[in-house]
Amino acid sequence: NMICYPNPYPKLYSILPPHRDDLDEMLAIVFTGVARPTDEDKRRIPFLVRRNRVRTALNWLKLNNVLYKDILISEKNIQSYTDNVIPSVITYAVDDTNNPLESRAVHDADDAIGSENDQECLFSVNGLAYDVLDPDNLEAVKAAALKHMMAGRALAIPHEPSPDTLWHNPDLFPNMFPWLFPYGVGGIANSTILGEMSEHSHKKHLMMYHDK
Repeated sequence: NMICYPNPYPKLYSILPPHRDDLDEMLAIVFTGVARPTDEDKRRIPFLVRRNRVRTALNWLKLNNVLYKDILISEKNIQSYTDNVIPSVITYAVDDTNNPLESRAVHDADDAIGSENDQECLFSVNGLAYDVLDPDNLEAVKAAALKHMMAGRALAIPHEPSPDTLWHNPDLFPNMFPWLFPYGVGGIANSTILGEMSEHSHKKHLMMYHDK
């Protein structure tokens, strides 16, 4: 059984993208490893921003996705980002090994994993999302992210008090998985379905990726 609660995101949803300075309220990035990530390492992770791509994507969504038709696209906020730069807070945590004891398999006795120093090495990147910390206290943001990473605990993301309905809610899946429903339509039990289609059959149809 599953129950879905909507997350509080009206600030992000009404005006996109958020200003670069506001992004620190919602996201922090922590690198862990035996060495600081290089610029080349940072370019290999999916956090770099390009203003023209952001603008193009938002214009497309506003034009084609019914769930984004009322958003305001802020050119001022877009210009607050620097091209090809990670836009959020970056914290580096020193570790003397990239194979911590608590993450090893039963028969794994190696102190380190990966490649030689002169070869490319992937970094583990974790996001931190929240709205319960003081947004004006940047040090608290970084401390919470670091504590989360070092202690291996999960973060609680607050949600609305009432769950979202799972029945006859055609916007549920387009809202949950916008990358699977780029036009914001096609959800379960939507009004454009001709004839009768069971929920099971519709989900089975959506899971067929051979034509994607």
